Amino acid sequence: DSVYRGYPIGAVLLWRRAAVAQIVHFFDLRVDADARQDALWIVDGQQRLATIAAELLAAERRAAPRAIFFDLGVKTFVERSSDTSQRLLVPLRIALDATALSEWVIEQGLSKHERSVAFELGKRVREYEVPAYIVHTPNDAVVREVFKRVNSTGKALAESEVFDALVGSSLRDGGIAA
Repeated sequence: DSVYRGYPIGAVLLWRRAAVAQIVHFFDLRVDADARQDALWIVDGQQRLATIAAELLAAERRAAPRAIFFDLGVKTFVERSSDTSQRLLVPLRIALDATALSEWVIEQGLSKHERSVAFELGKRVREYEVPAYIVHTPNDAVVREVFKRVNSTGKALAESEVFDALVGSSLRDGGIAA
């Protein structure tokens, strides 16, 4: 939902370092990974990347460990359940593939408005950029320090502090909040 709405989902922290050849399993996908000196290891953001990858891989497999759909009527994401049978739901795995989405739209016989919403969904999720920072060091102590700083500094703001940060300064300067 955050990707669809253009909200930030946080940066991904990657560590560039050597990797030995190995077989990697991701859901039911098997990857025979070659040894390389410049592999990217996920340090922070694994859950976000796993969720995105699960849907991307589902587009190839035509199945998903957790089926996510977009309700064209209310413009929100849902999981398929019995109470959604009367709603027009676009499988996210289809929205990620422009050709599959076009074919799906034709098969569904959507109205002009529904087609517009469906194509806008596809555009937004395909074009979303996830910021990534890559740490270039052979020293895992440096990576640990970066991870620690990213995940343990600062303190959570109260709702009133968030509001004040957004509109408080304009009120103090004599502005009128809308």
